[in-house]
Amino acid sequence: MGDLVNAISALTPGIQTRFSMMYGNIWKANLARYAPGIMDFAVPSNGAYEIYHRFESAPHAKRWPRGATRSSKGFKGAQYTVYNHDWENGVEAHEDDVMDDRTGMIENRAQDAGGNAARVPVRVIMQIDGAQSNPDLLPFVPNAPDGAAMFSATAGDSSDRFGISGGNVITGSGVATVGAIQTDYAAAIVRAKSFLDTEGQPYYPDDMEEQGITILAGVANLFVIRKAFEQMMPTIVVRNVAGTENVAAAAESNAIKDGVLAKPAQIILNPYKTGNDWSVYFHAAPVKPMFQQTRQGLQYVNANRFNNGDCLKNKTVGWYWDWREGYGVNDPVGAVKVDN
Repeated sequence: MGDLVNAISALTPGIQTRFSMMYGNIWKANLARYAPGIMDFAVPSNGAYEIYHRFESAPHAKRWPRGATRSSKGFKGAQYTVYNHDWENGVEAHEDDVMDDRTGMIENRAQDAGGNAARVPVRVIMQIDGAQSNPDLLPFVPNAPDGAAMFSATAGDSSDRFGISGGNVITGSGVATVGAIQTDYAAAIVRAKSFLDTEGQPYYPDDMEEQGITILAGVANLFVIRKAFEQMMPTIVVRNVAGTENVAAAAESNAIKDGVLAKPAQIILNPYKTGNDWSVYFHAAPVKPMFQQTRQGLQYVNANRFNNGDCLKNKTVGWYWDWREGYGVNDPVGAVKVDN
């Protein structure tokens, strides 16, 4: 019996270490890829839910003619609530397997569990981005503060979202060609630069596209997306009038790669994103389109025959983690959907 206790006790720190290592590595990768333009991570929360307040735009300055009375103007606000949810993950094993494990199999499974736990924010990003129903994640896809989905032509009151027809959705040209991707990318930048605040003024500074852009697309379209945004175009051969001799050659310009439209975008090709729709996220937005609020960090529990009746009866051990967090949508002025 002493050997059994020692085996379990010796493995427990290894399980937690492997879990924490994998979780931390993927968490850092998520921050690097998704934080610049898509999601604010780990916003503090101190209750079962948080109430957020969103104001309309402040009034803009105007000329004050001599003799005229100083003017002022208020602005409306609205509240929205984001609830925290319980999340969990764990690894279970038979005591015999724990004692006989020579390959590190059980610790490797714990490492996988750590990675899977850290992937939850990205899975939720894809759920919200694609308005996907998934009972394992959020029970429903949250709306933006204006009462509409994150991508919508109209606000909740049926007015043009952000003061422009079509809102933050553009009709795409498909994904069959590089030209279609580049055309739609330019259209997405034009749409975002045309957004107006509630005072009828542009949301963005003139150089908004130079502050960074993230493209979120499905991995199925890897080839055409990569070619459109990163690959140099083929060489053009120029012949003489008779068509019998090559007299010059030059590489065709790639408007995106060469910085004609904006500085090179960050490309995220995610297997959770299905279909041919893709999204453009602008780092210059005043708020990230999505956010994660954290109520309780990761907690760890080890269950064995000495502290759990089921483990005693079934001769099993378990390593469990749980945490509490919620997800919400800010004003999605920083996101444009290419609807194919």
